[in-house]
Amino acid sequence: MIRISQLKLPAGHSKTELYHKAAKALHIKSEQIASLQIRRQSIDARKKPDIFLIYVVDITLNGISEQNCVFRSKNKDVSIVTERPYQFPKPGTKALRRRPVIIGSGPAGLFCCYMLAQNGYRPILLERGKDVEARKKDVEAFWNGGPLNPESNVSFGEGGAGTFSDGKFHFPLTQPETFGLPTVCPMQVRVKFPSGDVIGSEMQQIDVKRALSRAVI
Repeated sequence: MIRISQLKLPAGHSKTELYHKAAKALHIKSEQIASLQIRRQSIDARKKPDIFLIYVVDITLNGISEQNCVFRSKNKDVSIVTERPYQFPKPGTKALRRRPVIIGSGPAGLFCCYMLAQNGYRPILLERGKDVEARKKDVEAFWNGGPLNPESNVSFGEGGAGTFSDGKFHFPLTQPETFGLPTVCPMQVRVKFPSGDVIGSEMQQIDVKRALSRAVI
């Protein structure tokens, strides 16, 4: 599979134009592209009123060597890629003397805790701040002019900093179920972008509890 980055087209372009642009980057005909999948799409609005879309796409070819095609393109934005789905590491042969400890219940800590628990490691999750409901009250009080609680704010507490800012939970188009967590812990997507789904802050505050309930053994 070939990945092409930095494909730039004006907003409102057609699918045919995207195929032509990808083919041009590879110095081939668009008919020689067997499939094209958008991996990422971003917006370039730096030169208004002209709005552009920037793509990263993966393509397969009809009857052409991908290696030779990439070599002939002489393009730094063109490369060969291989799908590598995440696989949990194989366990060791010796029993753990102690349970693994995870520091912080932010997005990384929650997913780490979930994966370890799912594979029988019985992790211990440590968090210095309050639970998400109490955090929300402390943060709203501070935003309304109250005192700052150094142990319960937008940085510290259950859910981590991502609880109060959109975009910390991002699911790419090619990985709609990150480690299977959204399947067992349905996260209600609030904002949908062409490059993937982003969960809004209000939904994240609810889903922290669901994630923890699935991780605890």
